[in-house]
Amino acid sequence: MHKNNEELLKFVKKIFRKEDMYICDGSEARPFNDGDFLGNDKQVTHRAATAQEEAEISNFNNIV
Repeated sequence: MHKNNEELLKFVKKIFRKEDMYICDGSEARPFNDGDFLGNDKQVTHRAATAQEEAEISNFNNIV
């Protein structure tokens, strides 16, 4: 695997942790569970990135 791809994979795994995922069904968001099946009225969202993560994203984009 190309070095940049390895770095991207590590980065994505760091940012997108299951405990940070939420199900939104219009009026509320709740933690994502393994048993959730997504319907048309639900979508998976992610918590907002922290300032440190934003800096890492920016830095990663500059490298790539």
